[in-house]
Amino acid sequence: MNDVIKVKGDDFLNSIEKEDVKDLLGKYYDKIKRQVKNISSFEANLKNYCEYGDKKNKKYSVNALVVLFHRKFESNSSDWDLHKAVRKSFDKIMNEIEHTFHITDQHSKKKK
Repeated sequence: MNDVIKVKGDDFLNSIEKEDVKDLLGKYYDKIKRQVKNISSFEANLKNYCEYGDKKNKKYSVNALVVLFHRKFESNSSDWDLHKAVRKSFDKIMNEIEHTFHITDQHSKKKK
């Protein structure tokens, strides 16, 4: 995994879940890297919340941060499924990057 990608608060995950999250973050890093080339920091802060001490029902919260050299993008999402929470958070960041830099407009223009 890239040295720029950092995961905080993953101590409550087992080893399989940690690998799954790292793979998912690596995929999102590659997607965002295709949009913008200069990523200086890529972080995910994970938290879990148990309802009334019940170990089966865990709610996950993901705070995502992507820092470019001149701009910072943050998002927060939560869900009962860890992968869904990570996807929601980084999809929000990708959408924010798209709206800020209009990436698809730049790639879709064809020269005549």
